[in-house]
Amino acid sequence: MNPVEDTPSVERRYEEAKGLIYHTAYKFWLLYGGELEEYSSIGHLAFMKTVNSYDSEKTKFSTWLRTTMWQMLNDFKDFERGRDDEPLSPRRKGYRDSDKVMEINPTPLLDLLDELDEDGHEIVRLVLETPKELQSLIESEGNTMKAVKPALVVHMKDKGWSGARTGRAFKEIRSKL
Repeated sequence: MNPVEDTPSVERRYEEAKGLIYHTAYKFWLLYGGELEEYSSIGHLAFMKTVNSYDSEKTKFSTWLRTTMWQMLNDFKDFERGRDDEPLSPRRKGYRDSDKVMEINPTPLLDLLDELDEDGHEIVRLVLETPKELQSLIESEGNTMKAVKPALVVHMKDKGWSGARTGRAFKEIRSKL
């Protein structure tokens, strides 16, 4: 198999990503207002940046595109507001409470945890508070987001869980999301 032949062309990637570009621009517009067309243009620039910086070993193309686009949109909005020293996004350095666009309500996550049985709760806890031995398994599986679930399966097997028990826990988590 030739990896070059398996790599989608830029044109094909663009055709597959157009919907995501417009969807992300729309979501950003809903949150922050502004010019939707401008956000779409930034999305197309983000696409080109993503094509040039994408590493298939680390993440899916769509994930990298959306992350890159969201960062560029935040940078643009910060620049547009003339407040480079006071970023718009709460996840970025320098965020101040006075810049809040919306309050983040942790209640749905807490409700989700309350709805899970003990096994589902244990899986979520391991993801949120990853012990060293699980982190080592994730690293041995490739240290990517795709490596987390297989590492969790091995970890739970080492703790004495059957494959069926682990599968039920994942199925329950998926059904609650």
